[in-house]
Amino acid sequence: MLTLAPEPNPAAYNPEESPSQRRVSARAVGRWLIILTAYGIAFTLLRSASGSWATHKVFSVWFPAAGLRFAFLWIAGPRWTPWAALAELVVSVGSGSVQLSHDLPLSLFGVVGPCLVYGVVIRMVHSRMRGDAGRTEFDPLPFAIAAVLGPMAAWIAALAWALPLASSRGAIDASLLFSALLVFTLGDLLGILIVAPPLLWLAERVRSRTWPARLRPRVTVRFLELGTCVVCAWALVWLLQRLGDGLVLAPPLLAACWCGLRGGRAIAWTAILISTAIVLPMTDGGVSDAFRVQVHMQLACVAVGAYLAGSYADAQLRALREINRRDRLLLHAERLKSLQAMSVAVIHEVSQPLSTIAIEARALVKASESAGQEGSPEVGEIAALIARKADHMAELIRRLRAFGSGTTESRSLQSMPQLVADVLALVAPEAAEAGVAIVSETGPNLTIKVHDVEIRQAMLNLVRNAVAAAPKPSGVVTVGWSRSGGFVQFCVENAVDSSGARHAGMGLGLIISRTIAQAHGGRLAVETTSAGRVRSTLHVPFRERSRA
Repeated sequence: MLTLAPEPNPAAYNPEESPSQRRVSARAVGRWLIILTAYGIAFTLLRSASGSWATHKVFSVWFPAAGLRFAFLWIAGPRWTPWAALAELVVSVGSGSVQLSHDLPLSLFGVVGPCLVYGVVIRMVHSRMRGDAGRTEFDPLPFAIAAVLGPMAAWIAALAWALPLASSRGAIDASLLFSALLVFTLGDLLGILIVAPPLLWLAERVRSRTWPARLRPRVTVRFLELGTCVVCAWALVWLLQRLGDGLVLAPPLLAACWCGLRGGRAIAWTAILISTAIVLPMTDGGVSDAFRVQVHMQLACVAVGAYLAGSYADAQLRALREINRRDRLLLHAERLKSLQAMSVAVIHEVSQPLSTIAIEARALVKASESAGQEGSPEVGEIAALIARKADHMAELIRRLRAFGSGTTESRSLQSMPQLVADVLALVAPEAAEAGVAIVSETGPNLTIKVHDVEIRQAMLNLVRNAVAAAPKPSGVVTVGWSRSGGFVQFCVENAVDSSGARHAGMGLGLIISRTIAQAHGGRLAVETTSAGRVRSTLHVPFRERSRA
């Protein structure tokens, strides 16, 4: 779900707020007043445009305003339902496009009731979506189901005000009332399935700031197949009409459903749009109400069937992608398991000669000390240096063994500037060889409690990945750290090599870094900035105070 902004509360006033905070709050309220006013005006204009398809002098069998309403509530969130209903009421009544009857409560409910019902339906769908992981954009099946259930629920709720309003005018004509409510449902259903999808697509593009680099038609065998299918279907409709069988939309229904199954929602929506563009001129103006209702009912079947088929195809494609993603994760996990076993074996083999070197170095130090002035002082200094380095390597090997074997180790306090300096020192030769410059931005002197070997490995993986992906030569990788709330953020940012060259690796670096971050109670985020650069951010919980 796309949330445009927090819900403003003009009545709330906090005297402790600063003037700048009050100005920001006032701007937010003003922005939303403009949005709601624009929504009310657009809704009223679309309502007026649907008057040519009014049936029984009550409702229209083509109501695009319902699509605008549905898209607005889906994007802004169902909590904005009362405000949207108020905007519809004020603008519609103020412009004179809607006349309130003498029974004011019932007529008011007739204006705002559909919007409130749509808000309840979307609320239910959004609640179900929040229970499922990995939801992005407007999901295939939830949106399609909400688009179908919304008009039906509004039709049922309309009985609450249509029956009393009709009885107040005299005897109730059940057939006329049922026909009017059927027209109401058909108009809303067609309006939602035609108008809402492109609006939601546009809103998602604005939110993610991702636009197609260039819109160019792609002629493929599948597109030719689906286009031929639609053309043949409407040719058959024309032939049946010439033979005197009337306007039968069964062939376009089958063709649109086939387009949905083969091409997804986008192709299904295109087929629906073609059918609507052909049918609407046929039912505009001097045709009987019965003919208009009959044709639009068939058109609604085309729209619902095609969009559900396209949504099912997109949902199936998403499921297949999720299965493939999990298969790749399992493969990476197997590789990581093999690498873990190999690392334990290698560490075991390295630790034995390293221990021998440490012992011999300490023996050499003692021998040089016992020799006194007869021996060379440089030999003693070199031996002491070897002993210290050997002890340091032995400690590092011990920690690596603990990490590779999966045993837990107590965490220690580590200086964030020192961690970054150590990582950059390790990766500097590799970056220099690749012709990539590493720019380190100065951050606060923070102390964090982490497994130093693991966190260094995670940071090292991110910097190495950035160096491998940066343009060569003269590429630049920016490294920095900061504190945000309860987390310390280690950020690595780089441009992407436009030559298309890819770094040959196993793809384990990000997985290992993400696993280490999660083990510390943090997370790893990888995103593309508006400038086209890739930013990897390692979030580690901050538990210690900064040191001066």
